Amino acid sequence: MSSDPLIARAKAVLDTERAAIEAAIDRSAEQVVAAARLILEREPADVILTGVGKSGHIAHKLAATLSSVGTRSHFYWTSEMFHGDLGSVDRAGAVVLISKSGSGSDLAQLADFANRRGIALIGIIGDRHSPLVSKLDVFIDASVHQEADPEGFVPTTSTTLALALGDALAVCLMEARGFTSADFAQFHPNGALGADSTAPSPKSWPDPTTSRSCARPERAGFGDRNEQTPHGSRRCLGRLRSPRGCGQRWRPPASSH
Repeated sequence: MSSDPLIARAKAVLDTERAAIEAAIDRSAEQVVAAARLILEREPADVILTGVGKSGHIAHKLAATLSSVGTRSHFYWTSEMFHGDLGSVDRAGAVVLISKSGSGSDLAQLADFANRRGIALIGIIGDRHSPLVSKLDVFIDASVHQEADPEGFVPTTSTTLALALGDALAVCLMEARGFTSADFAQFHPNGALGADSTAPSPKSWPDPTTSRSCARPERAGFGDRNEQTPHGSRRCLGRLRSPRGCGQRWRPPASSH
């Protein structure tokens, strides 16, 4: 057995983060499913992910993951939203806030904006006692016992858990839609992942203006929208607005040359 203190530290970090994820399995799984159901109810409107600092970087990654597996998502820094980006948020179906503390005037201001506009609000929050929790449609408990650094102040365990919970949300949405590797290849045709997937060529992709992909398929295991959501949701499934149609995408005029 090695006596190297850095090896011991590396093992301790991994063990601390593993324990945090294990603790969240029973505590937060139903909350993740409630969030997935809410997002599905708000389709075809987009999902906005936001955060500050390290939580913002996690939100950015999750927006990329969701977009690649069939949930149209966008990332904005919370602090930038009140300098013009609210114009994009206003047409969103749901906003996902990621924060360890759940504090800060920007987060509170965004929650108030979403509530006034009838936008569903989901929070992956590390402090279940935060005042922000009462403003959420779905609260996902991302609390941790301790961070993984020696003094316990560096966002490590908390960001790992937030990322894991976001990944669980993305995969639940994948399963509900029946999203497959062939679908994934259409959004990720290049690189090693694209090479490993069976993807049609871009010329054979369905026309987005006529594709049935905008229709809502039967979603296995996600129940009726009026079904009672687990503890952690302030309202059953939020204030549902009429879904927007798929519409027609703008296409450039044909070249005359």
